[in-house]
Amino acid sequence: MDIRSLEARPGYSLIDHLIETARLCEKWLEFVGTKLSLPLSEIGRLIGLLHDFGKACPEFQKKSHRKKYNPHLSQHAFLSAFLSYYAVKTNFKSLPWYIPLLSYIVVIRHHGYLHDINEEFVFDDYDKELLEKQMELIGEDTFDTLAKSIGINFSYRNTKKRLQDFKKELWEAEDKWDSFQHNLDLYVILNLLYSTLIDSDRSEVIFHGEIKDYPGIISSELVDRYKSTQFSPSLEPIYKIREDAYKATIEQLGKWDQSQKILSLTLPTGTGKTLIALKVALTLQEELQRDLNVPIRIIYALPFLSIIDQNFDVFKEVIGNPSSDVLLAHHHLVESNYRSPQDEYETSESWFLIEGWNSKIIVTTFVQLFETLFSARASSLRKFHRLFPSIIILDEIQNFPPKYWNLFQKFAQSLSDKFGVWWMMVTATQPAIFDKTFELASNSKKYFKKIDRIGVNFLPDKIDIQKLTDLVHKSWKNQRKKIMVEVNTIGAARKLYKMILRTGINSQELEYLSSHIIAKERRRRIEKIRKRKTPFILITTQLVEAGVDIDFDEVWRDIAPWDSVIQASGRCNRNWKKGQGIVNLFELYNNKNRRFASYVYDATLLGVSKELIEKNLLHSLQEPDFVMLTPPYFEELKKRVSQDKGIDLLENIKRLRYSEISKFSLIEEQPNKMDVFVECTEEAKRIWKNFLKVIEEKEIENRKNKWLSIKNMFSSYLISVKKEWVVTLEEVGGLKYLPFELLKNFYERKRGFIPQKDKAEIW
Repeated sequence: MDIRSLEARPGYSLIDHLIETARLCEKWLEFVGTKLSLPLSEIGRLIGLLHDFGKACPEFQKKSHRKKYNPHLSQHAFLSAFLSYYAVKTNFKSLPWYIPLLSYIVVIRHHGYLHDINEEFVFDDYDKELLEKQMELIGEDTFDTLAKSIGINFSYRNTKKRLQDFKKELWEAEDKWDSFQHNLDLYVILNLLYSTLIDSDRSEVIFHGEIKDYPGIISSELVDRYKSTQFSPSLEPIYKIREDAYKATIEQLGKWDQSQKILSLTLPTGTGKTLIALKVALTLQEELQRDLNVPIRIIYALPFLSIIDQNFDVFKEVIGNPSSDVLLAHHHLVESNYRSPQDEYETSESWFLIEGWNSKIIVTTFVQLFETLFSARASSLRKFHRLFPSIIILDEIQNFPPKYWNLFQKFAQSLSDKFGVWWMMVTATQPAIFDKTFELASNSKKYFKKIDRIGVNFLPDKIDIQKLTDLVHKSWKNQRKKIMVEVNTIGAARKLYKMILRTGINSQELEYLSSHIIAKERRRRIEKIRKRKTPFILITTQLVEAGVDIDFDEVWRDIAPWDSVIQASGRCNRNWKKGQGIVNLFELYNNKNRRFASYVYDATLLGVSKELIEKNLLHSLQEPDFVMLTPPYFEELKKRVSQDKGIDLLENIKRLRYSEISKFSLIEEQPNKMDVFVECTEEAKRIWKNFLKVIEEKEIENRKNKWLSIKNMFSSYLISVKKEWVVTLEEVGGLKYLPFELLKNFYERKRGFIPQKDKAEIW
């Protein structure tokens, strides 16, 4: 048989596919292999050369040519996995026993997801007979010629002999695994090999090669130029503090060395942390890239979508409207448009590049980052290898759940110590995750003491929504100004908005935000609020809490975990253009005498916060005193919040129990909720019609491409609500459809979705 006629897919040579995939694997594994003193790039090359070797079986070739074929004998991953195990074990006899096993797992699962390692030791007589039959069908001549053509030094006859011992070898590996001193390294190495193979494989299929990394260096001086054009010198106190903090941080960076892998940046809200973090990251990127002679990625992760677009736009302005290979945003609402100066990409190609983090700087969510670190799914793990080497910035790190602090500390430290990852934690309220970091704002306490933008009051008596309405209305009547009222549930926000409106305040002087408003409208309102100069009252939930650049004269905040209180306070007199703003903390109760806060926050977090408030806020405090209460709050949390969930996950990671690892989610599952498409505009009508065409499309690839072309716009019209509120709506494609003609019964322009009256107050 002419081996050049063997196909990896219709019309494309199997030999070319194997060689090109191997080249990509080898390249992408070189850095980590050097760090670990393991020949990972050579192992990756072997895996790449053999991952689809089983496609040489005539039954697969029949399938490729759309002829009648045997489904069992056409499977290619099993035989390819055995050959990978054999090749790695033969070529690297001095390697640890588990490396051939990991190679086997990577190949056998490269078209699916990772399984518990205990499942991978199973190899029965049926499996052996299947592989023997496939090898017989391939034949000695084709097998040996193909192996020689791709540079693999083994023969058909020796391979058949090794197959006889494979069952025994897997049994021996299982015994070794059971008595093995489990650690995080194997998880990282397995995910790294798996990620590299599936990304190389699919990149070769889509682009017949690699997408070149941006070759240049992004100068950190771009931040200085941006600052000089955007911010004129001013006598305002906040300008002087921002400039001082910026210069002091750069000076402190001069004392940093590459062995210090965990950095922190702790500065008050409104002091320019975003630009400082970018300046630091670009400076580190320049130095590391020069010294290590490898591309260094910057991964900038934030907890909320409401601030991703804001910060991404700032980065875009700093760098000068760069192409996507330089700066990329990745979240579920991002447009499927990968911009390149050389090439134009189809929608599916763009989405592949976006999801694969093919860029120098990636701006993404905590969810995307941590579900890349802790996952079994190919869709999440495909970008795992992009983390090495990288600088990962976690902005607003205080929003990372305390129950996972121990897990994150150990995992982050391991990635830093052994795999070439540098971390930077950015916040005004630094949680007690790490015992020691390199603090970039070495004299951060100085800035907290200097800034005196707000006075903080605590209302000791519990209040209801009527009382809160009266207090806010009284403040508004005394002096019209910009007031933000942040409550903990959507139900409370809806009711408060309605009651304040009844006091006679003009609806034009009242703004409203919650997640029951479609995302497109939320973004529009946040931008409007940012730019608004005239007095108004904003009723909101936690959407604007962290990082959103809005500024109010007065803030009212329902009780919450301490870091949330601090973040909400950061929206008050943010730019210090007036003497002193006012922050009023209160405890809001419903008509069942239950705190609204208890519906959304962990009892331990609320308990520690309440104790702190009662102990320190019996009288008004100024900002310098207020923020100094943060360290003891986090230290107390560290003592009280159970780490059991994180410890269990850490153990599952060490033991490669992917069925348990895959359950990890930063966002708690809400099985009683359902997505609803809100057809509230003419654009939404067109998008829904296109969605119906997606569902009707029979051809899988066409359906995928059509979906990707509307995904961003479609998601902008989704909200998530309780299932029981939408039982009467039609279900289409796994979600509920709210048509335009039913809008008045379920959705209103100002407050969004209309919940059932008897359940509304707790949402």
